[in-house]
Amino acid sequence: MIQVIDRAFEIIGFVASSGTVSLSDIAKHCKLPLSTVARITSSLEHHGVLERSSHRAFRLGGRLLTLASQVVPVRSLVEIARPFMLKLSSKTNEDVGLSILQGEEAVIVDWVYGDHAVKVIEPFTPSITLNCAFRKVLLAHKRQEWIDNYISGTEFPKYTPHTIVGKQKIHSEINSVREQGYAVSRSENIMDAASVAGPVFDKNGVLAATVFLTAPISRFERNDLREMISDVVSTARTMTVALRNSEMTI
Repeated sequence: MIQVIDRAFEIIGFVASSGTVSLSDIAKHCKLPLSTVARITSSLEHHGVLERSSHRAFRLGGRLLTLASQVVPVRSLVEIARPFMLKLSSKTNEDVGLSILQGEEAVIVDWVYGDHAVKVIEPFTPSITLNCAFRKVLLAHKRQEWIDNYISGTEFPKYTPHTIVGKQKIHSEINSVREQGYAVSRSENIMDAASVAGPVFDKNGVLAATVFLTAPISRFERNDLREMISDVVSTARTMTVALRNSEMTI
C-alpha cells in the first residue's frame, strides 16, 4: 500500500512539473510498467486529482487544486477578502468571485451570490485558458517572460465566437488589462456572460488574486458599465490595502 502511495505522488509530481504528459512518458519517467501506471492514473483521474486534456494527455485535476486552496495562506486571503466581496455584491446585486493562480490554472476560491435570480454559472474547472474573462488579470500581472512562455506554449480553444485566440491579439489584450488596471469580458468563454475583474496585490506588490463581478451580458448593457468598473476596481484596491495591513503574502 505504501509503495502505491509513493508511486502515486511521484506521478502527481511529474505531471505537475510537466504541465501535460502522456501515459507512456509517465511510465518512462517513473520506470514503471505501463499497466501499473495506467491503473494508478485511472484511480487518480477517478478522484479528480488528474484529468485528461483534449489530446488525452494527463494534467492536474480540479479536485487537487481545490484542496490546495484550503492551505492556510489562501484561507486567510478568503477571510480577508470576503467582507469586501459581500459589500460589492450587496451594492451591485451581482455575483462576485475571488480567484487565484496556481501553476497555470485559475482557481476560484470563493463566491458571493447576488440577489438576481438569473445568474451566470461559472464552471469550477481549472481547464479554461488564461485568455478569458477574469483570468486575463491573473495572466497580465505575471512576469513578462512567464507571459511570453505561456502564450507561446499554449493552445487556445475557441470556447465561443468571441474568444480571443490569436497570440498577438492575446498579448495586446493582456497589455491593455495591465495598463488600465482591470479586465472586461463579454462572452469570452461562456455565451451571454460578462464580467469585470480587478487585481489584488500583497504587501510586496505581487498579485495575490483577482476579484470579479459576473452577470448575464444583458444586465451589462442595461446598467452603467463605468460604474461597475469603478466598483470592482475600488474593491480590489481596498482588498489590497487590507492584505498589506495584514502583512500576508501568497
